[in-house]
Amino acid sequence: MSATPISRVPTDVDEPDTLWGAAIEVVHAGQQLLLDRVDLLQAELTADAQKIGIAAAMMASAGAVVLLGWSILSVALGVLLTRWLPLDASLGIAGAANLLLGVLAGGLGYRQIKAPSKLDKATVDVGAELESEVSDA
Repeated sequence: MSATPISRVPTDVDEPDTLWGAAIEVVHAGQQLLLDRVDLLQAELTADAQKIGIAAAMMASAGAVVLLGWSILSVALGVLLTRWLPLDASLGIAGAANLLLGVLAGGLGYRQIKAPSKLDKATVDVGAELESEVSDA
């Protein structure tokens, strides 16, 4: 004995002129619209991900070139200072200058990370307004 599911909702619309047929057509159109929106969003995200990936690769390669150039300039500074100072002192000065610049850049980056975002500030402002309204009531 096989059990066949009993469906009260007709799946095929032979009579679109009836109210039930029109309702089914509206539901199908809504489903198709939702699926089309999801496909569009997926295509946009894929395109954005590709752009971000290419930009990140370009930035990484540019960073490697900048690092190489900075290294060469640091060595050049050390060699230039050997005209007036011994080699170890000139390389120490060049290294200290690099260390100072690195600490400054790291400190600026840390401040940027720790700074509250505009969204956090807006959330705090809205929360303060709500608290004042509740306390006034």
